[in-house]
This record gives sequence, C-alpha cells and structure tokens, in this order.
Amino acid sequence: MPIYPRKRKNGATVYDCVVSDKKRGIPRTKRTFKKRKDAKEWEDDVRSNANNKLLGRQERRLFGIALTKYIREISPQKRTHQCDIDNMTSLRWPAWHPEKKCWVSLEDAYMDNTADGIIAALSAWVADLQQVERRAYLGHETYHKRKTPEGNSRWYYQPHPANHERPRPRSEVTDKRLLAQLEKTKGRGAFSGSTIRTRQYLVCSVLRAALRNWRWIDTDLSRLIDLEKKGKAREILYDYDLLLRLLIHAPVGLDDAILFAAWTGWRRSNIFGRKEGRAGRAIEPLTWARVSFPVYKTNPSTGDRSLIELGLFWYEGDAAKNEESHYHPMDERVEQLLMIRWNERRGNNVFHKGNGSMLHAFDTAWRTTKRKAQAPGGMRWHDLRHFFGGQLAESGATEGEIMDLGNWKSPQSAKIYTKRRREHLLTVLERRGKN
Repeated sequence: MPIYPRKRKNGATVYDCVVSDKKRGIPRTKRTFKKRKDAKEWEDDVRSNANNKLLGRQERRLFGIALTKYIREISPQKRTHQCDIDNMTSLRWPAWHPEKKCWVSLEDAYMDNTADGIIAALSAWVADLQQVERRAYLGHETYHKRKTPEGNSRWYYQPHPANHERPRPRSEVTDKRLLAQLEKTKGRGAFSGSTIRTRQYLVCSVLRAALRNWRWIDTDLSRLIDLEKKGKAREILYDYDLLLRLLIHAPVGLDDAILFAAWTGWRRSNIFGRKEGRAGRAIEPLTWARVSFPVYKTNPSTGDRSLIELGLFWYEGDAAKNEESHYHPMDERVEQLLMIRWNERRGNNVFHKGNGSMLHAFDTAWRTTKRKAQAPGGMRWHDLRHFFGGQLAESGATEGEIMDLGNWKSPQSAKIYTKRRREHLLTVLERRGKN
C-alpha cells in the first residue's frame, strides 16, 4: 500500500501507512510516522511476518511485548517480583549506540540473533551502562555521571518511564547549581558486575518463557547472552573481639539482637520485621507468640533437671527467603538471652528499644554502632549470619545439620556461610602436626 504524506496543524509533515491484505491474513492497520523511511520499514516488517506465517515460520516478536507479558503473568508468582519491576525499569532505558549513532531500546529489539535482535541490543545496552561512573538520587530523580568519548565526565539526567509511556533518552545536566549539588551528594558508585548480571538474568528469564511457555521463539536465545562476571566475593572477617565491641557500643535492644543474630543466624527481617516495599512483602518481627521455652522436670532427691519438651522459636514460610518455615531449637545460651528479654518485655515484640517500641531508626543505630566499634566499613547485618555459619563449621557440625540449622536449601548455599576463621585453620594445622 502507498505511504501518504500529511501536514499537521503545526506545519510538521508526517507519513501515514495503511497495510491490508486479506490473503495473507493482515487486517487493515494504519500507523503514522515522522519519517518516510520508518513507515517503509514498518510496512516491510508487517508483510514479512505475514509471509512467515504462511510458510509456517515463527513470527518475529518484539522483546518489549514479551517483557510486559512476563511481568504481568509470571513475575507476580515470584518472591522477587518487586525486584523484577525495578530491573525492568532499568532495562527500558534507551542506550546510545556509538556505531549506529542512534538510541537503542531493548523493547524495540526482535527476539532473535540478528543485527536488530535482542542479543545485539542487550550487548549495546550493557556497554552503555558500563560508562556510568557515579550515581546520584535527588528526590525521586536519578542522575548518572558518565564517561564521554572525549575522555572527561559529565552528569546526565536519567528519566524514569511514567506509567506506560515510552522512556525518554537521558539529557545532559547544564544547570550549575544542580551540578554543584550532584557533586556533593554521596550517591553510589558505578554499576557492579553483579547488578548488570541480575538484569541480564531477567532478560534470560523472559526469553526462556517466550520459548517454553508461549512458543514465541524456537531457540533458547538466553544461552547466547554473555553474562557479566560475578563480583569478587567479600571476605567476611568475623571474630569474637569484633562481636564484643559491637555489643559494647550498641544501644539498648540492639545489643541483644546482635547477639541473637550471631548465635542463631537469623536475618534482620526475621528479627525486626520488614514493611512491604522494594525488598518484598511485609514480614512480622519476632514476637513472643513464636517463642516456646523448654520444659524441664526436676528430680526432688538429686535436684537434677531433665528436659521434657524442647524449646523452639520460629518463623513461617512466607517470612523465609526459601519459602520454608524454620523451627530453631533453643540451646542454653539462647534460652538465657530470651529469658532476659522475657523479664524485660514491653509488649509482643521480643526485641525493642526498652519501652516496647521498635527500632525505627535502625540504619542510623547500626551505622553508629559499627563506627564506634571500629568495624570494617563494608560490614552488614547479614555478616552475623556468616558468623553463625562459621561457628557451626568449627564445631564439627555435619553438612545436613548446618543446612537444617541455617535453613539453607542446598549445600552450595550453606558453603557460602561456613568459612572458618584463620585462627581455627591454624589450630587444625597445629593439631595435625602433633599427631
């Protein structure tokens, strides 16, 4: 069908393209383009897909359609649904292609391995993201400091897509006041290989769904994606002196929680709870309703105690990362700690500030405690879980026992948390030398 030029009220010329072919199964469709070239490419693409259908070939589908379908139908069933939405937002950012001298959008890429396919587009998108040196966040706006071909660095405003609108390309920041403010913000550094890898994983998941669930493609394109290398694992330098310093400098309520985490391996969300948000669904903090103290029987003649009922504390599957409920047996030292908390209880929450209220300013309290305790700068609350795993490994616990106590599903997961201290390894070597 011919392409018709048309003048708009503002004087701009646009091109209307109408395609209709009943024999090939093409219903009457009209699209408007700013350039004749784009209209011609669209018409050729529609006819090509119609011919492929007649010949029994796969229709070329856009990745953007598959991404939207995945987020709406498959992702909501995952615990990482909110993370998928955040990663999808980043995947929608247009990337500048230095060779083609144009903006490339993953949404407009076909799900194949051609020059305009998703594999080539994702490669250009990753290369573009790797040019970011710093990130700053002012309010709800995002800014990236990027390397330029000239060898210097400039700040760019990275707009987020609003609702279902197409995201706009980034634009350079020229306002001097804003530039000065961006330079002062702490922000974050460049995108790590792990972050880019996570977003590549989402693309892989969408492509696998297009292959297995919807039969939109006939090859596993996810295998062609060159995943970024994993970031270097942080070395967890846990020791008892550091734990003692944290306990000394921690405020009331946080000190007992630190000790509880080091002895049980519980995550921060399972101890203090979590509101629904970017990290996932809401999680209830540890309450006395989920603590059962052990029951003993005392011999009147000797005074000895024997255990009748095991003490337990637990969280349900909806609060677990692996979606499995975890019932943790209560050993003597944890029993004593929880008994102290019971005697000082102020409401339903086991850990609180002393008056029953939650530690709302947790990040500030934890950061201050680490600074006073001279803890490593990169230490996180989750490192206490590594401390717990290391203790289990040093105590001689078997692989199955470690997995049960830490609620790890696989030996590979448990192995990450069971690194021995250097002092313990030295003790092993010395013991071997004496034998």
